[in-house]
Formats: sequence, structure tokens, C-alpha cells
Amino acid sequence: MMVKFWSLSLALEAASMLLIVPKAFSLPLTLASGFSPVPSTEIELPVCYMQTDNGTLVDLTSLCGISDSKVVISEVSFQNDRLIGRVVNKTDKTVYSTRVNYQILDDDGSVIGTSSMYTNPPNLSAGESATFETEMWGGRELKTTSVDWDRKPTP
Repeated sequence: MMVKFWSLSLALEAASMLLIVPKAFSLPLTLASGFSPVPSTEIELPVCYMQTDNGTLVDLTSLCGISDSKVVISEVSFQNDRLIGRVVNKTDKTVYSTRVNYQILDDDGSVIGTSSMYTNPPNLSAGESATFETEMWGGRELKTTSVDWDRKPTP
């Protein structure tokens, strides 16, 4: 008799999981979830974010275990089919192999690729800035997304 109830309990548990789990993972993340939207600016973008279906960027830095990025994109401009900008190291330490990440967009603004470029110079002491520049092949629009760097020099 005990085995009968155990089997029934197991069957009910499995059935409820099949009904509940897909619903939980299908719900869209809304701004009511407590995470702040990111202002639509190219300056000081968060290192850890997600883009919702409607295109809003949501700052997830607190979930990624990363303190606010202190190596920031301070300027971005487009000149003669080139993306040009500046990165500033606002930390109190030297950062190495500094890279600017960007998205390549199609004519509709949809992301069709991603890439990155090193700054010049790639290593920045505290307070220093560096430039970055890349060609926009085929007139494609580029959008900077984040800055990555290493805490130690690459051997």
C-alpha cells in the first residue's frame, strides 16, 4: 500500500514539474523585476547586461559579481566610415590588453556580428586614456558594447 502512494506521489510530482517549469522559464524579464534599465548612451556601458526583446538594455552587473566598470568608453564618433573613440582607466591600477567590444548591425539595426579591437596603447596606467579605431566595412553601423581588460600582463 505504501508503494502505491509513493508511486502516485512521484507521478504527481513529475506532472507538476512538466506544467510549472516551462511556464517559469518562458516568462519575459520585465523592468518590474528590480533591475534598472540602462540609459541609451554609448558612454560607460555596463560590463554585464542583457538586451530585452524590445531592445532595452538591462544592467545585470550586480548578478555578475563585478563592481562598476572603471575602465570606460568616454568618447565615440564616426568619421569617414571609421568608428573612433577613447577609453579611460579610472581604476587605481594598471590594466593590460584593453579591448573595446562592439556589435555590427544590419540596415534594420539587428545584430549580425560582434567583434573587438585593442586600444592604442593597449596597457593603461591609472588615470591614462587610449584611443581605439576600426573601419566600418560596407558602411555597416557599429555599436560599442563594453570594455574588457586583463589585470596582469600577458606573458
